[in-house]
Amino acid sequence: MCGILAAAYLVFGCVYSRKLNAGHVCQSIEVIIADSTERQFIQKAEVMSMLRVNRLYPLHNPIEQVNTDAIERLIASHPMVHDAECYITTQDKVCIRLNQRIPLLRISSANGNYLVDTERRPMPIARNLPASLIKASGNIGERMACNELYDFAKWLQQNRYWKELISNIRVNSPHDVKLQMTNTEAVVCLGPLDDYESKLDKLKTFHRNKPDSIPAYRELDLRFTGQVIGRK
Repeated sequence: MCGILAAAYLVFGCVYSRKLNAGHVCQSIEVIIADSTERQFIQKAEVMSMLRVNRLYPLHNPIEQVNTDAIERLIASHPMVHDAECYITTQDKVCIRLNQRIPLLRISSANGNYLVDTERRPMPIARNLPASLIKASGNIGERMACNELYDFAKWLQQNRYWKELISNIRVNSPHDVKLQMTNTEAVVCLGPLDDYESKLDKLKTFHRNKPDSIPAYRELDLRFTGQVIGRK
């Protein structure tokens, strides 16, 4: 019920604003990138350029001719934008507010280099990516990237212990996944991406009990039940 009332109020506000501004022209444009402090994948100048190229730039045009729906669709079509809202104020200003997509995982494979966002959708490589972004490389198809790898990366991101200790996921095949740790050159053999929580719990116990011995190993194998097998 509250959602219906809010939508009705928004429609009423837009209609009322247009009537109030009838005969006026657009005096200014404001672009609000709501999450710009967290990520900078699109700049305000880029939004302005999109409006000009697509002949939707509203400045000095009659308010009645400003197509807010078309502006919203155009900005939301940008590969780095999650959603966009456009509205007109009583001061004859066109406001555009947008949220950017949030990458979770960076993929480097023979099928291409791209990101997977928090909604399991591929997106292009962006500038200004956070250094902490989880990376995966190797023989990775898009289906695997957006499903099994996404689930694993999401779990890593939320795991206080492992998110700082795993720097890269290497996929040779769906049944041969290896991890590179940040504090050692040893490669962790995970096997298939199933039951990874219990597999890494074994390594966590081993890591805590014998931290000085880990650098001596070339490989740490977690594929066997109840065991961590170290190979030098």
